Amino acid sequence: MDPNKQNRSHRDCRDDANLPESFTSSETSFGSFIVPKPESEVESGYAPPPLAVNAQLLPPDEGICAANMLNLEIVAHAHTEMALQMEKIRASRLERHYTHQSVALAAWQNAYQDCLGKTQSQAEEIARLKQEVEEYKAANQQLLERTGSWRDTARPAWTPRHQSSSLRKAPRPVPLESS
Repeated sequence: MDPNKQNRSHRDCRDDANLPESFTSSETSFGSFIVPKPESEVESGYAPPPLAVNAQLLPPDEGICAANMLNLEIVAHAHTEMALQMEKIRASRLERHYTHQSVALAAWQNAYQDCLGKTQSQAEEIARLKQEVEEYKAANQQLLERTGSWRDTARPAWTPRHQSSSLRKAPRPVPLESS
C-alpha cells in the first residue's frame, strides 16, 4: 500500500493538529498529564476558549491522582527504608564478621610467633645437645684409648668376685610348709 494513499476514514486516524494537547504538571518526577479533547469537540470543530496563563492544568480527577501519587511515594519510601534497614543489618553483620576475623587472625599470628620462638629455642637446644653428645663421645673415646693400653681384655658387666658367672643360677623356690 502506498503511504501517501492512506485510508483516513478510520476513526483512530487523526491529523497531528487534532491530537490531544499535553500539559506538564508541577511534579516533574511523574511526567506530564494528557488532557484529551472530548469527541464532540473534535468532530464539530469546537475549540475551547484560550486558558489563562496562570491557570492550574491538572486532570479532572486531581484528588484521586494526587492520592495515588502520594501512596506511590509512601510505598517507595517504605521500600527504600526497608532496603536501607537491610543494608544497615548487613553492614553490621559484616563489621562483626570483620572484627571476629581480625581477632582470630591476631590470635593466629600470636600463636604462630610463639611457635616460631619455641621452634627456634628447640633448634638451639638440639644443636647444644648434639655438641654435648659429640663432646661425650670424644671424652669416651679418649678414656677407651687410655684404658685399652693397660687392660688387655674388656671385662663383662660387673659381678661380685665371690661368684663366677657359671655359678650364678636362679634362686630355688622355697617349699611351702604343709600343715
